[in-house]
Amino acid sequence: MSAPSSLPSAWTLANRAKQKYDAQYGHSRAPLSEDIENQAEFFFGREELQTVYLRSLVDPNAFAGKPNHGHEAIADLTLASCLAALTSTNVDTLIEAAGLNLYGNVWPSIKLDQAATAPAEIAPLVKIHGCWNTDKPNTIWAPSQLASSPTKERVEELSDWLSQRMLNCDLLIVGFFTDWDYLNCLIEHCLTRVSPSKIFVVDPASSADLLEKAPALAEAGARATTVFAHVRETGDSFLTKLRLQFSKSYVRQVLSPGLKAYREQFDADADPSLMNLDEIDNPSLWQLRRNIEGALPNQPAQRHEPIEAPVLGFIIIRLLAAGATWDGPLLKLEDRFIRVIGASGKFVHDLEKSYSGSVPPGASPDVTIAVGAAQNFLPPDIARSSETENIVRPASGQFCTDRDFEEVLEIA
Repeated sequence: MSAPSSLPSAWTLANRAKQKYDAQYGHSRAPLSEDIENQAEFFFGREELQTVYLRSLVDPNAFAGKPNHGHEAIADLTLASCLAALTSTNVDTLIEAAGLNLYGNVWPSIKLDQAATAPAEIAPLVKIHGCWNTDKPNTIWAPSQLASSPTKERVEELSDWLSQRMLNCDLLIVGFFTDWDYLNCLIEHCLTRVSPSKIFVVDPASSADLLEKAPALAEAGARATTVFAHVRETGDSFLTKLRLQFSKSYVRQVLSPGLKAYREQFDADADPSLMNLDEIDNPSLWQLRRNIEGALPNQPAQRHEPIEAPVLGFIIIRLLAAGATWDGPLLKLEDRFIRVIGASGKFVHDLEKSYSGSVPPGASPDVTIAVGAAQNFLPPDIARSSETENIVRPASGQFCTDRDFEEVLEIA
């Protein structure tokens, strides 16, 4: 619900539906309930949930919006294979949209066969109560749906599958204190057979509300072998911080051996503050992770831990020790912007071609250091970059390797 998504709450949806219904029928019918579950139960009992309630009383654009930082964090952590299992009780597609913005496809699943056929390295996004875009009529709104076909069988299959995936995992539950009571039941059904080591529940509501509204969650917490913690914070804020700490840890794992190599080569007591990443924000750290992985312009960051890359870390530390500073995902040395990318086993001329035009000329780096890349074996007239310079800077900048970056940048 956080901006810029700003999706309506259940109370808001119920209020809008009531206003529309009461305005249509006036005193000819009893007024509609103010509670969304009661509304859904009323129409489900009349066999009008799909044909009347969802079609005419619920705004078809109610779940459309822009992904917020929380959606981006979930999508990024999913695409980077950080999660063993992922389920959502939201019918919107904002997590999927966030994945597309990060150049990746999150794997939405509303049925068991969809979840079971997800790529092995990516946890599918199990939308346990349906998807507004792909199967609006069968989204879950009324508790009675849980006892009726085909919803009953679908939910039971997904719950069993999720229970197996979550077995012995640490659980992070974000926004559990929902005003959709039956959704709590769905999650609780999964938790009854899970014995996690740690459970973290993230929501600004009080712990007393948790015990009162979600007793099964409290019972699952009692089974947690080491930690059961309630973090009083919004999901958007918590997930943003989680993504930030993950990205910083990822980059530090590259910089640490680089700092060690720098000290050994130059016999210098290099300042550990060269590894400081506090001034870099989430989007820039995401791009930096992509650079380290050697992701091409339209590829996501896909690793939850970096490959061993001491040379790449050494080059970054070398540039920082020479006076470079972070400017987003780039390093700025004097008046030149530098990008460092992992490029083991690739040819420089192929990289130039791949990156050509990937960003506007004014935002492209002056120099790209392709760590591990091989210089061109083609004749100069064939391998030469086809890009022409403009008044801002070369359209894709100059490419060099880890063997000649010091000469190109004139670092003594």
